[in-house]
Amino acid sequence: MNDAYRSPAARDTVREWCTAALAGWSVAHESRTLQVPVHDTQVQTHVVAVGEGLPRLVWLPGTAMSASSSLDQVRALAEHGTVWALDLPGQPGLSDPARPRRDTTAWYSAWLEAALHLIAAEWSDARELTLVGSGLGAAVCLSADSPVVTGRFLVGPGGLLPPRTSAGQVRDRTRWSLHSTPATARAVLGHLVEPGGAIPEDLVEWLTLVGRTCKTINHPRPVPQHYLDRIDGAPLTVVVGEEDTLVPPPALSAIVARRTSATVVVVDGCGHLLPPERWEQVLRVLPA
Repeated sequence: MNDAYRSPAARDTVREWCTAALAGWSVAHESRTLQVPVHDTQVQTHVVAVGEGLPRLVWLPGTAMSASSSLDQVRALAEHGTVWALDLPGQPGLSDPARPRRDTTAWYSAWLEAALHLIAAEWSDARELTLVGSGLGAAVCLSADSPVVTGRFLVGPGGLLPPRTSAGQVRDRTRWSLHSTPATARAVLGHLVEPGGAIPEDLVEWLTLVGRTCKTINHPRPVPQHYLDRIDGAPLTVVVGEEDTLVPPPALSAIVARRTSATVVVVDGCGHLLPPERWEQVLRVLPA
């Protein structure tokens, strides 16, 4: 296993940021840490529970994100039902900092299946769950199979095709990883929103912190086909922004049709990162 952070002090800084963000959140919620068994280890997994009623949703945030840095999405989901928002191990947040060195798909699959089993045991209403994921979180959703899962809803997903990166994206990401500042973080985020789109300042703050405290974070690779085959038949909806250059809609639609039986929804005028005000449009197609 490999530690996500550059140092113990860096880990503490990220944890302090996340804890403060949750403490200052105006939405009533419950935070809990589960010890999830994966192979021969216990993986500390932070869960934020919020909302009530149906549908019952499990939120897995994208690459380099956490529940604390995606509270707008969690709030939007919670307005529709009950949400359990998980911090992925090996990503910046409040879960275990260890990430697998190899065979990441199998490791994250085992982790999520065990985490869902514990969530169902800890919360009596955690049944008939829809997995909602973005980026790396979407790839993890695709890898896991569980009797408590009835569907998957993926937004700007990883795990289906290799991300398309331009020379400008590589340049700006390299500058950010070598010298993380608000300016270099904003440049990275500029590739993820629609042309001319607003870049949320809270995401600039978060990505600046991640660049200063975390080791290199890579985009997820495509999930091997046998993982997709075993969940085939369960409802799967894939949402992508019309202006997404990381997973362009034509390429994504083609690979989805070839590899799955999913429905693809294209959100007009959006990039890879959907702005908070567009999530209501996205959630109209969320399974009830």
